[in-house]
Amino acid sequence: METSHVKTIAVVATSRADYGRLFPVMRAIRERVDLRLLTIVGTNSFVNSLWWSLRHGDIMRALQFLFWRLELLFARLLGKGEEVTDPSYVARLFAKDGFAIDARIPVLRKGGDTSAMLMGASATLGKIGNILDQLSPDVVLIYGDRFELLPIAMATALKNIPLAHIEGGDVSGTIDESVRHALSKLAHIHFPLTKKSHERLLRMGEHPDRVFTVGMPVIDMLRELTANEPQNPDTQDNGQGSVLDFSEPYVLVIYHPVTTRGEHNKTDVEELLGALQEHPLQKVIVGSNVDAGASFISDRIWQFALEGAHRTRFYKSVPLFTFYRLMKNAAVAVGNSSSFLREAAYLGIPVVLVGDRQAGRERGDNVIEVPHDRAKIKDAIVSQSKRGVCPPDFRFGDGTSGPRIAEILASLDVKSMSLQKKFHE
Repeated sequence: METSHVKTIAVVATSRADYGRLFPVMRAIRERVDLRLLTIVGTNSFVNSLWWSLRHGDIMRALQFLFWRLELLFARLLGKGEEVTDPSYVARLFAKDGFAIDARIPVLRKGGDTSAMLMGASATLGKIGNILDQLSPDVVLIYGDRFELLPIAMATALKNIPLAHIEGGDVSGTIDESVRHALSKLAHIHFPLTKKSHERLLRMGEHPDRVFTVGMPVIDMLRELTANEPQNPDTQDNGQGSVLDFSEPYVLVIYHPVTTRGEHNKTDVEELLGALQEHPLQKVIVGSNVDAGASFISDRIWQFALEGAHRTRFYKSVPLFTFYRLMKNAAVAVGNSSSFLREAAYLGIPVVLVGDRQAGRERGDNVIEVPHDRAKIKDAIVSQSKRGVCPPDFRFGDGTSGPRIAEILASLDVKSMSLQKKFHE
């Protein structure tokens, strides 16, 4: 135990999703007198991305970034939501909630292919070392399995700073599986979400004294949501496509690309849209992440929504609480987002899980898994939409994760902690 030193915890958030999942932890750290919160926020770097493309002779990608900038400017003129048009939207979320920003790090949120992912990671690696030197945190805290976290974790380990990682030990499909396990092997302190993930970390050779099962922090927010938030979401303003009646049943859809499936992503999304087209319920579709293949998927879904005949509304992005209100009131959730396995389990929302992007990940009895086959997807949607709200599943958390993580970080003697990792038999 440490009694005289106030620990500084540098929390890294590179996306809106990260921020939402880390918010309960950040809030709990801020409320303690024995911890001091530092924040490192990812911002979309148009200038860095453009310069990188020109320096390496990639004229087509440089033009792509210029068109992207023009797209953002026109979207602002047309009054689109700032979560879509503002490259610094994550930073604005911090300011809105009263969190000071101690450092900004460039990440790339446009491109939709593996080259863009590598550019984003390289931009992050080029800046994170200086940031860590300036902040000199006692602990760096990261969440999840995003590819841009790898250079941050590597730099933290090389700087001999204790690295804490939330969500290690999970299994899933796509490149996220490899990234997550790599982060776990670089981390010194682990906060797995479930008992099974805890056991996997031990089998990976992590020391049991460094592994703390705490649940998923975002469940803290869902606990507050179910108690305080209105029943019907108000999300008509920033979407595109049909105007929906949210007092009537609707399908909530998120479909992310699978980086290991390459061109198959195009046929996969067509199978999903074919099933949705044949289903009579209203559809709310939220845009995908920025992994390789995202550009085609987002454009194709946008076209589907604009056709107008399918009672579909498409949102490039929505604020976090709006998203959870949408999930809480959906008749069924369809797609391959991890939130449909975890947050939906707590809320009891029936789910149709499409494809193998979440292969092996824990799920509750509310989930039906189907391949990329429009007939099977449609049948599963029909079955699940008639099911009604399922009993809540608490395997991913009970709504107290944020304070528990803060308490553990406060109690650990990180100054005397050995950073020489050894495989624990």
